[in-house]
Amino acid sequence: MTLVDELTNWTESYLKNKDLLAKSISSIQHDKDGWTLEVIKKEGVQLFLIIPHLESAEQITEHMREDTNACLVVLNTQANLDIVVKQWSKFVKFPKLCIIFANPKSSTEKRWVVSPYTHDKITERKHVKKGLEALFWTVEPYVKK
Repeated sequence: MTLVDELTNWTESYLKNKDLLAKSISSIQHDKDGWTLEVIKKEGVQLFLIIPHLESAEQITEHMREDTNACLVVLNTQANLDIVVKQWSKFVKFPKLCIIFANPKSSTEKRWVVSPYTHDKITERKHVKKGLEALFWTVEPYVKK
């Protein structure tokens, strides 16, 4: 099983568990139109792109329009955090984008989530790195074993 498959399985389980009470998910489709997951909910569609090791913001932003409801799922690594911080201005252009930093093997919390557009509205740009680093350390960093 590849790392993308593992992270996809974890994401799907996470979404289903999160939806246990609301029961708003009607279906989840895999590999649709360049997205890893398409989640059909009562309130609309949410798209997921799962990229364990991010190389650039364009890996997700090239798939998006301003109104795209999307989520990027990456491993909780220092390299992924550094890319998000460095290319922050590219992520904040999308109001409905969230980024999940995950470590399915963590013995503590398994994930933390940031919505760059919203986060940017309530945090001064000069403090973004410090704030994201604080969130980063709430989950064990992913280490290849």
